Amino acid sequence: MTINQVGEIILLLYDNWLPYNSQPQDFVYENLKCQKYKKIRPCWFYKGEKFLCLGCNNKCMLFRPAGFQVPLSINYPIKLNNQYTVPAKDLVNKKALLSVYDVCYCLNISYSQVYKMIQEGKLTALKTKPIRVKAEDVKREMQDFDE
Repeated sequence: MTINQVGEIILLLYDNWLPYNSQPQDFVYENLKCQKYKKIRPCWFYKGEKFLCLGCNNKCMLFRPAGFQVPLSINYPIKLNNQYTVPAKDLVNKKALLSVYDVCYCLNISYSQVYKMIQEGKLTALKTKPIRVKAEDVKREMQDFDE
């Protein structure tokens, strides 16, 4: 998943789209003439009766499609309004130091992976409490993902 896809997902979630946590039947992709679904795992979102695929650049949207299980409602433990609304690229450009939580968001990794990258020397952490990571290191790692 690229940084651009992460930004698109954030915008979809902000617009009340929900992740579709299942995969449609194969004939859905055959009707769309999609060749990539076997190579990549498409990422589907839904809002009401609309379904949107972020698997490739086509961004196929279907209305009341056959081949999808009925999505169950999701109860999030926190409101989406409390999530980040700033794209990751803007966050690393505007801040000199990032919290571990910010780094997780920007690189789409877990806390343990952030601490592992600090130990490996890929990220520079200041000896403060709470820990702060240099934004320039995170920006470099984000560029490595884009390539």
